Amino acid sequence: MRSPRHGILVGIAVLALLGSAAACSSDNTDTASGGTAAGGTTAGSTKTKTKDKPAVDACTLLEKDEVEGIIGANDGGKPGGGVGESTCTWENEDNYHSITVAIGNKDTAAGGTLPPSEDLAGPVEEGPDGIQFTSDNTGSFVIAERACYVQVVTDPSSKKDRTKAARLVKLIRARTDGKL
Repeated sequence: MRSPRHGILVGIAVLALLGSAAACSSDNTDTASGGTAAGGTTAGSTKTKTKDKPAVDACTLLEKDEVEGIIGANDGGKPGGGVGESTCTWENEDNYHSITVAIGNKDTAAGGTLPPSEDLAGPVEEGPDGIQFTSDNTGSFVIAERACYVQVVTDPSSKKDRTKAARLVKLIRARTDGKL
């Protein structure tokens, strides 16, 4: 006999596979080199083939000193690894602290409203400036009708990283204003 926990694990696995399939699907984009990521590496930017404005490169949204001020020395930011139009993660390999930024696809937050979120570990909590936090301290927010998120991981056992994430959201919104 299968336990109820087995059903939950199967459901989570199916959702993960669906998310992976969506992230790997073809989306008619051109990739062009441009921008400098935090840490001095060159990061690619994505430009859609449609009449849409060019997408922003998530790796260029935070400055090297801003990232180091939160997580310390890091890998300079690496694109990809998440669901969204542009995703970047900076990781400190010595202490496993990290920052992840994801800029969602166009119309993923139609009308400027985040889609309903389900946090399996607890309720979604409202933060400042329309940010919604889940139990893993991921802060979801909207830019130009795009569902985006920032996750800061330095102290996963508390909510201290939410303040850092909210500060980064403010910077990201200012740096993308009118560009998406």
